[in-house]
Order: sequence, then C-alpha cells, then structure tokens
Amino acid sequence: MERQLLTLSTQPTGDGYAGDQSLFAPAFVTSEAELEEMVDRYAAAVAEVDAQVRRELEGTEVAA
Repeated sequence: MERQLLTLSTQPTGDGYAGDQSLFAPAFVTSEAELEEMVDRYAAAVAEVDAQVRRELEGTEVAA
C-alpha cells in the first residue's frame, strides 16, 4: 500500500513449496509507461522486504 500497488500472492505451486507467485491485473488500457512503473514499484518493494529480512536474520543461526 505504501507504494500504491496491490498484488495477489498465491500459494506455492509445483512441489508445494517452491514457486510462489504474485499476480498483477492491470487495466487493459494500461500504457507501457504505466506497466513499467508498476514493475519498478514491485521490484523496489521486494528489494526493501529482502533487505529487512536480511537485517533481521543477521546474527541468527539458520538451520541447514
């Protein structure tokens, strides 16, 4: 919501664990520039979450 982008995340596919998906449903009249902005916003949000998770995991032992 902070980036003004809504997506639908699905359950894992394939083997039941790997293959999570995020679905986008832009309007049929969406311009190329709007699609690029949507992807850029999503990529920035994923990068932010990745960085936050990495910070939280620093110093914790992860089971192999």
